[in-house]
Amino acid sequence: MERAESLEASAVPRPSPTVPWPFDRVRHGQVEFLRDARASLSAGRHLLAHAPTGIGKTAVALVAALEAAIPAGKLVLFLTARQSQHRIAIETLRRLERKGARVAAVDLIAKQSMCLQEHAPASGRAFHEFCDFKVKSRSCSFFNRDDEAVVAAVLQRPFHVQELIRASASCRVCPHKVAMDAASRAHVVVCDYNLVFSDIREPFLARVGRSLDDLVLIVDEAHNLPDRIRSHLCGDLSLVDVARAAREAKDVDPETAHQLAGVREVLEQRPHERQGLLRRMDLAAGIVARRGGAPACGPAATRLCRPRRP
Repeated sequence: MERAESLEASAVPRPSPTVPWPFDRVRHGQVEFLRDARASLSAGRHLLAHAPTGIGKTAVALVAALEAAIPAGKLVLFLTARQSQHRIAIETLRRLERKGARVAAVDLIAKQSMCLQEHAPASGRAFHEFCDFKVKSRSCSFFNRDDEAVVAAVLQRPFHVQELIRASASCRVCPHKVAMDAASRAHVVVCDYNLVFSDIREPFLARVGRSLDDLVLIVDEAHNLPDRIRSHLCGDLSLVDVARAAREAKDVDPETAHQLAGVREVLEQRPHERQGLLRRMDLAAGIVARRGGAPACGPAATRLCRPRRP
């Protein structure tokens, strides 16, 4: 037992010129994990690690990734599906700070969850339309105000996202804009899978001034990633959306409105008839495609009737 403890204590990872080890001693299993992570990053390879809860995967992944990324001028993206894991990552980065590291970090969540507008819509699509209009019309005072003071504070030490939101609110600036402005100058961003594994990747990378070659990715709990990607590629369809789309289409495209009414009927009365539903939706999409695009109706109908991408 004493020999094991002695070996464990002596196995503290070698010091890095930029990134210290965040704890006083290494845990069992971390030595090999850190060695493999460093070797993989040095060789430009992927590393898939399967390890039990509590072994300290977050610390190993962040230290190895930052050691490789900072000298190369790259950005580490710590991707996770859970906000609870955001907290663990930020706490690990704070430990690094207490050990003397100077690591600029940003904790980023969905724009809707960071918004300070009191009357912002609750639903995702409606929120984004609301936000886009506010920004483009320059009617969002939070977005228009200079945020440099808050960005500088965020880059000084790792903020949990709720702290970032409170700091932004005290200065009456947009928290999401603060986070994105800081991300363009950060060493590491803690964020959701969607920022890389969805169609918002390109706008995000353009916003922070990076390409895929400029990134070091840490995918936390990667076994959840396939389901997340599948769910992102599948649309949700509710009775409310179908009914709204049918009403919007009624005056400008009666045939599409009729097809949508049929979809609503299937959803409402015969939910088990999935194939019939799919045929009706394909027919509605085909009608729109033959007419050269989405009908000139409101956002709900446009969303539901958009032709399938190849």
